Amino acid sequence: MKTLSHDNTQAARRPTLVRQLESKLFNTVGVRLLQIFVGSAIAYRCLTELAYVPYFYGQAGPMMSGTGSLLGPHLGAAVDQLVYSPLGIYLFFGLWLAGGLGLVLGYKPRLATLLALVGYLWAEARSITHDGGDNVLRIVLLYMLLLRTSPGRAGPGRFFHNLAVIGIYVQLCLLYFVAGTLKLDGDVWKNGTALYYVTQVNWFTPPWPWMQELFKNPWVVTAATYSAVIYQVGFPFMLFNRFHLVWVPIGLAFHLGIGVAMGLVSFSLAMMGLVLFTVRDSEWAALAGWVERALQSKHLRRLRWNSALLRGVQRFSASAVRPLTTADGSTREVSS
Repeated sequence: MKTLSHDNTQAARRPTLVRQLESKLFNTVGVRLLQIFVGSAIAYRCLTELAYVPYFYGQAGPMMSGTGSLLGPHLGAAVDQLVYSPLGIYLFFGLWLAGGLGLVLGYKPRLATLLALVGYLWAEARSITHDGGDNVLRIVLLYMLLLRTSPGRAGPGRFFHNLAVIGIYVQLCLLYFVAGTLKLDGDVWKNGTALYYVTQVNWFTPPWPWMQELFKNPWVVTAATYSAVIYQVGFPFMLFNRFHLVWVPIGLAFHLGIGVAMGLVSFSLAMMGLVLFTVRDSEWAALAGWVERALQSKHLRRLRWNSALLRGVQRFSASAVRPLTTADGSTREVSS
């Protein structure tokens, strides 16, 4: 009893912010979605580059810098000797792919995150085929090493999980705000013609001719250009107000458009996962409740798949707002 009383007294003396960071996990649903989208981005890249692995990352590659700067001269030389062997290069590439698939499946997520991160660092040291998604994922994967999807025991794990969630929020806000404000300084963004020039470049040409023609329409290209700037600059201000759930589908559509029209699939998958990550567990629970009420309406109740979908929504809602064991052994419902 004395030990329990002492622990409670010590907990009460901690600053309010620290107690909040230790009491519950933030964004557990968002963490799982982030793992799926990040893993999908990695798996997509690995599978599409598999046929070109020797050229991109092997001895015949365009950038044979090695890992000496990352791992040191001795360990780096040993790793390079292994990687540049005929079998070693596919071994490392396979581990990178395994990390991506592990994140998608939720299997050993921290080990999968570590494999994915090491794979990115290894690929970055040898390849010149980078895009903005690589920079984003390299930073996010560092934070993901600390993330959890289940409450577990009270302790430092929760604290560091929540710090990582806050860190990802800060990085995402900086990314959007800096990208948006820098666009405001560009003439083609200010006059609304930026996306016209982007879609006419061979590297980023849309897959369908009609889409390329669509961006020759001044009304379409001007609206799309200004919408991109407004979304990016406004994103940090929409995270914690009532319009957040309106901003999320706009962001998903924005990045889906980038993935389809410009072919930046891995970047778009990563950013869509980050946008969904910002939806808090309480918001997921509210959305699940709204869907549940809609499915129970007399108009949708007659649909053949209604019962199965309703059960799935109810299970999801129960996982978003779940009982949590506190430090004193009691339980309460929480949602972040």
